[in-house]
Amino acid sequence: GWKELWKWEPARTIFLIKSTYDILPSQANLIRWDVATEEKCKCGEYGTLRHVLSGCKLGLHGGRYTWRHDQVLRVISKAL
Repeated sequence: GWKELWKWEPARTIFLIKSTYDILPSQANLIRWDVATEEKCKCGEYGTLRHVLSGCKLGLHGGRYTWRHDQVLRVISKAL
């Protein structure tokens, strides 16, 4: 809720807002903003925000996918 949101560090809140509105510097956005010329992620896929946060094989290595999965389960279990 809002009460919890106000306790967050500013960087976390900024990330949440920017990711919600897809204005983080993903490869797709850098192309759109004429900052980069390569539209692909380092893994070879198209570098959208969705790809970077939930589909990139390079970004989710080392247990990161499992950690995210566990965080979602933790939120669901708290709600139940």
